[in-house]
Amino acid sequence: MDIVPVGGAISLTAEISNVENPTFEWSSSNPDILSVEGNGNTVLVYASSKGEATINLSVTDGSDSTVTRASFDATAVDVTDGNVYTLVNKASDIVSGDKYFMIFTDTKNTLPKYNVVSHEVMTNGGRTGLVPKDIGLNSDVDYLTGDYSDYEWTFTGLDGNYVISCDKGVLSIASNDVNLNGAADHVIKITDGMSGLYLTDNNTNYQLSDSSKGIFSGYASGKQFSLYRKIDITQAPGKPQDLLIVTGDKTATLSWEAPKADGGSAITGYQVSNDGITWIDTVDNSYTFNNLINGTEYSFCVRAVNSHGAGATASIAGTPDAEDLKPSKDLLAGLISKANGLNSADYTEKTWKVLEEEVLKAKAVFEDPDASEAEIKAVEASLTKAISQLVLKTKDEEAKGSVKTGDNSLIGGLVGLGVLSMAAVLVNYRRKED
Repeated sequence: MDIVPVGGAISLTAEISNVENPTFEWSSSNPDILSVEGNGNTVLVYASSKGEATINLSVTDGSDSTVTRASFDATAVDVTDGNVYTLVNKASDIVSGDKYFMIFTDTKNTLPKYNVVSHEVMTNGGRTGLVPKDIGLNSDVDYLTGDYSDYEWTFTGLDGNYVISCDKGVLSIASNDVNLNGAADHVIKITDGMSGLYLTDNNTNYQLSDSSKGIFSGYASGKQFSLYRKIDITQAPGKPQDLLIVTGDKTATLSWEAPKADGGSAITGYQVSNDGITWIDTVDNSYTFNNLINGTEYSFCVRAVNSHGAGATASIAGTPDAEDLKPSKDLLAGLISKANGLNSADYTEKTWKVLEEEVLKAKAVFEDPDASEAEIKAVEASLTKAISQLVLKTKDEEAKGSVKTGDNSLIGGLVGLGVLSMAAVLVNYRRKED
């Protein structure tokens, strides 16, 4: 059975084989405790309140409708109820440097019934490492919640040989008292028992006792215990929800909602980034990035933080770009107006035809609201070149039949564009003044 903090979540994945076009159906025996989100072969299970529940899975084979079933048991624990301790009843599971307390493994009929013994905390006020009977812990359940720090000993060592140390107290081994005043000064041997652990020395069971009460003296063998170690079951937070972005002139503002899962530990803040490498701390549910480069796409990220650390990342792309900073067409409008003011009768037919073609191209770009800066620059350069390369007619060419001013086809065809160009320039200036 797995354990999940209230407010946390776990991911479950169904590994299947020899099933064609499978259909997955997940359910919870108690959705108020554990709820399932998602479908397919992987789902998230959220712990909403403390208690036990079973997650059930039915997989239907699309080829023959065969149904395969599986289940997963989990316990949701509210860490606000106190510390969480996990059962350690195998010597190989002891971690050097961790703190443990002991309780009787007296629920098996094959073991001595130590619950008849009146064991107590050491009379000198130190720690025994053994939880007193009146607390009521006399079974080997998988998890305990509460505060048993007064009964913890630190186990330091390897391969079953450990030094037991506590802040103060006396460990009595047979008739020999070992002083544990803040120092580790005796090695014990821990081996596996039938359902718990033995504390042994040369195959002889130690007698742990209050130095004055002589607890367990009189039992020659069978002294099995279960150890419990405090664990941190909190998780990093889930992904922030409903991430939104609003871009502006060299800016991008993110906003979001808290994650669905806080990992069993209160969220203390958030971290944001515009590159996924450098993170900025904030306690708000929004943040504005400044001094960005307009026209550059950024991948913005946000993640929640709790006592466990930073959680899953939510991301969104955005490109800062203010509308009033679109490429300017003022110069292009001026060039078109300049071309409109020229008289075809003054120039050779060949060079005038080139100008007409470039003016038509310039007009198309000018009227395109989505024209890029590169496109605008290109037609500006071409039109400027066409104007500069106009060739005046000679007197002989003029005598062959000049065109009166006002009959100029370029001016006639582009007079509307000239008015449009000037209007556009005026509109641009007014918009900037506003």
